Amino acid sequence: MERGAARGFLPPFAHFATQAIHVGQEPEQWRSAAVVPPISLSTTFKQRAPGQHEVSAAAGGAPGRACPHRPGPARPGSARPARAGGPGAARGAAVWGRRGGPRPGMARPGGQPREVGAGRGFRGGGRPREGAGGSRFVARGSIALVLAPDKTRTPRSRWKSRAVPRGPGATLRGYEYSRSGNPTRNCLEKAVAALDGAKYCLAYASGLAATLNITHLLKAGDTIICMDDVYGGTNRYFRKVAMKMGLNVVFIDCTKMECLEAAITPETKLVWIETPTNPTLKVIDIQACADVVHKHKDVLLVVDNTFMSAYFQRPLSLGADICMYSATKYMNGHSDVVMGLVSVNCDDLYERLKFLQNSLGAVPSAFDCYLCNRGLKTLQIRMKQHFHNALAVARFLESDSRVEKVIFPGLPSHPQHELIKRQCTGCPGMVTFYIKGNLEHAATFLKNLKVFALAESLGGYESLAEHPAIMTHSSVPKEDRETLGISDTLVRLSVGLEDEEDLLEDLDQALKAAFADHKA
Repeated sequence: MERGAARGFLPPFAHFATQAIHVGQEPEQWRSAAVVPPISLSTTFKQRAPGQHEVSAAAGGAPGRACPHRPGPARPGSARPARAGGPGAARGAAVWGRRGGPRPGMARPGGQPREVGAGRGFRGGGRPREGAGGSRFVARGSIALVLAPDKTRTPRSRWKSRAVPRGPGATLRGYEYSRSGNPTRNCLEKAVAALDGAKYCLAYASGLAATLNITHLLKAGDTIICMDDVYGGTNRYFRKVAMKMGLNVVFIDCTKMECLEAAITPETKLVWIETPTNPTLKVIDIQACADVVHKHKDVLLVVDNTFMSAYFQRPLSLGADICMYSATKYMNGHSDVVMGLVSVNCDDLYERLKFLQNSLGAVPSAFDCYLCNRGLKTLQIRMKQHFHNALAVARFLESDSRVEKVIFPGLPSHPQHELIKRQCTGCPGMVTFYIKGNLEHAATFLKNLKVFALAESLGGYESLAEHPAIMTHSSVPKEDRETLGISDTLVRLSVGLEDEEDLLEDLDQALKAAFADHKA
């Protein structure tokens, strides 16, 4: 039995690891023999004629494996492999050759693509010579990268093209410019949608870029209700940016449904919650929130799922309209990417957000998408270990006389312990505690940590510690921090994947140092 389920949490979501590894890896726009999808670094894509964009699909090579647990059928109208010798093969062949070599459209008899070296002479050396470490390419109606595709993982690429209509009401299905669509980004978005149990996912350049896109669904004069205990960057954006753009923002305690119900007015269009909250780890009943919110027409419920990740919590299945992440944290898990993600089920909401994603332009690079996609493959393994280590740390701190109070939803002492077991499959590595004493004790404790690094952010494989009042939540007004319990003695830990014994020893020696230098 899974450790989380054994502790009374929901059982893990079925097929999570299989979906994380396989969904989106060989979608219809990118059929490749590579086990790991290649990275499309080109910023723009060729067109066969004005308005006719290239759409990649399977064309020769090894047949793609279908994930047995891929949610839903392939999208209607997706391109099919060209038959050998058929008109698609001859029409789609595009050969990269030497200067003055074969022109696009030339194919061998029988429709087989011509294999050529990636020699010199493509606009000043865009294709490396084979003898100088370049690869050989088989091109068949390429996705038409203006720059050479990244060849770290795939020495060959096979593609098929298809013209896409343009005009009023036409849906863009191809690639024209990487801000609008990129194969590597689409791989990531498909995978995350599967893990969230969603129809759609959109990737952004950061979590705050995702927040910006969501709030652009609103107009001046609309009201946002936000949980009062949220990430400091979210609080700062709502207070110092959104309000200046004409949006009204009201901060309330969304753990109390009566407060939420009373706060909703005809101008309310969005309710924004985090659960667990940052940094005091309050747990909000998502289903209860959704029931209250959806009594009112045209009000959306957004859940920031950054702390939990898709592995531990699925807000959309609990009634949320939008699930968003700072993928910089657990979803990527390696502290080497800044990114945001948004998952939805509503077709109209997706189309509106997709338009804003392209129009506002805050999209992630292809390489960042590749890295985040890599992180998903170990998400379930990492989250299990985060839970294990965080529970050990929380129990250690709760039993220590130098600690005033520990907040961790996985402990029976947490006021919403039963709630989190009902709506989640486990807990992440976030532990918050109040050290006895004053600011000097907290500062000395943090300064003396050796395994835990003193740094902002969270959700990586490494353990981090920070002081919210001075660091992540310094932009929150002091009176609000005091009301929320973000005091000078509050410490937030992001418990990583190190050995449990080393983490506990590090905390113990830092506590000893804090109380050796200062009296409580």
